[in-house]
Amino acid sequence: MSTARLDISAEDTQVQRTLTHEQIRVMGLATLGGMLEYYEFVVFIYLTPILSKLFFPADMPPWIAQLQVLAIFSLGYFIRPVGGIILAVLGDLFGRKRLFAVSLILMAVPTFLIGLLPTYAQVGALAPLLLLVCRLFQGLAIGGEIPGALVFMSEHLHERRLGVACGLMGSGLAIGGLLAAGIVAIIISLPAQDQISYGWRLPFILGGIFGLISAYLRRYVRETPVFEEMRRNKEKASTMPLMDLLRFYPRETLGCFVVSTVPAAIVAGGLLYPVTYLQTFMHIDRHVIHDAAPWASGGLAIGTFVCGLLVDRFGAVRTIMSVAMCAIVAVYAFYLNVSNSLLTTATYFFFFGLLIGFQTMLYVVMIRSFPAQVRYTGIAVGYNLAAAIIGGLSPVILGALAPIVPIAPAHYVAFFALVAIVATPIIWRWRYPLAA
Repeated sequence: MSTARLDISAEDTQVQRTLTHEQIRVMGLATLGGMLEYYEFVVFIYLTPILSKLFFPADMPPWIAQLQVLAIFSLGYFIRPVGGIILAVLGDLFGRKRLFAVSLILMAVPTFLIGLLPTYAQVGALAPLLLLVCRLFQGLAIGGEIPGALVFMSEHLHERRLGVACGLMGSGLAIGGLLAAGIVAIIISLPAQDQISYGWRLPFILGGIFGLISAYLRRYVRETPVFEEMRRNKEKASTMPLMDLLRFYPRETLGCFVVSTVPAAIVAGGLLYPVTYLQTFMHIDRHVIHDAAPWASGGLAIGTFVCGLLVDRFGAVRTIMSVAMCAIVAVYAFYLNVSNSLLTTATYFFFFGLLIGFQTMLYVVMIRSFPAQVRYTGIAVGYNLAAAIIGGLSPVILGALAPIVPIAPAHYVAFFALVAIVATPIIWRWRYPLAA
């Protein structure tokens, strides 16, 4: 198995000035997959109050019903590593292209089916069980979607184009959240009876259709040049990529996990939890929060792309460290100055979202952490374990800290920004070339 490290040469420094049509198509389709992942996430969370009324008995206390829906959501979250590892092993063995389409189909179909499910009033206890099954299949598919998209996209590109590619993908995640919030806002504006009868179904059906169209389009891209080279040279992974990963690359796997904790924590602690925290502990008017919060996603959509350009121009280490330091300043400025002024709060949300764009650039570090033979499996293991453990536990940790630690979310985001600052230059020294 090849373990060659990056050897910088004159040829390596000659960056492609223009992207080919194939590369642009690959980047666009990878971005669409990221949009669907975050779209599905936001839709499910925002519609929790409605789902809790429809999928559980009417005489159940509302807070218990909502807790049940969130538990179903969390189970899909925690099963991500299983799906990610299975799909990634297949991708390292049989090719990136097949799994590039399959993971999106596996995510789109259950999303679509949720929109068609019968309610508790129609089939009784079978309703929440069917919702759970759909959510579990979503979780299995999502575990392979982001790692697969990162690998497929990166192996079509020059090393010095990874920043803008990951920036576009990060922008897609943020835009997916904004799209979901907009559609849910339209649904909530409907009369209550229309929301219950058909309105809640529409976001899931639309998301499923969108995903299936994107998966169909993925059929028309080629296998990655890196995997084709491995196939020609018979350098593909052994029949047990996971065992190879744990045996030969434990340091790289741990490093990937560490940097993957940063986006997992910042999305949960920096974008999602503040909506609850600011209302409950800082007594900011909920209308101000709900009107201002989307500006964070807008800032993130811009910030990730700008950070991508900076990475390609100045390098991953310098960009991540510099912007992460600015993000630490921004998060404390946000919590110390937020108020019931919509303009002030929206402005701070926007600039905070803009600066946490650095966390998407850690995708570049993940991609370069493994040789091509185990790249898909390595990213899937590190990324999904971090998403399940840190992403899943962050709301619990923050909920416990909030009553006893002032501006706890600010400290939480700052801590993980420091993790990025310390870990990135260390892990970057171990980087591998994109080629086999």
